[in-house]
Amino acid sequence: MKNKIVNIVIVISLIFAAFFAAKIPTMWTGFALSSAIMLGAILLQRRERKALFADSQSDALTLNDFFSSLLKVKEKLEEYSKAPTEYFTKQVEDDLEDILPEVDNYKMGIIENIGVEKYTEIITTYANGERLINRGVSAAIDQYSAAAKEYFNSALPIVNETIKIINKIK
Repeated sequence: MKNKIVNIVIVISLIFAAFFAAKIPTMWTGFALSSAIMLGAILLQRRERKALFADSQSDALTLNDFFSSLLKVKEKLEEYSKAPTEYFTKQVEDDLEDILPEVDNYKMGIIENIGVEKYTEIITTYANGERLINRGVSAAIDQYSAAAKEYFNSALPIVNETIKIINKIK
């Protein structure tokens, strides 16, 4: 709510600053006052964001943590690719549930360290692999072993690509 109020103050200050600047003769006092209020609101907003980030930073996981999780996923997928088709059961769900990274836990820490653009590159690639892994888990639960193995085999190169991207960024 506080952030919404600050945004409203910024917009109103911007409107008044534009109005005072457009008047003929220019009303410099009104323009300066509106600009000062706008600047104060922006600085307050930045301070709030830094405080919010500092609070979440203690819980945020890093790119290295995400990378470690991906290596565990890769190991499991390689194990599954070598396993006989009959191997896939509900155990697969339990195995992967413990090691699949929860992307939301990593978001703030990674974005702060490497930026939104690189984070997006990593997560977009990873999301494609995660989708295939989830399909494989569903197929394994439903006892469609051949389909599960196919999905896991399809996910492995995508997870490897995500690992390559992270290595390139590191």
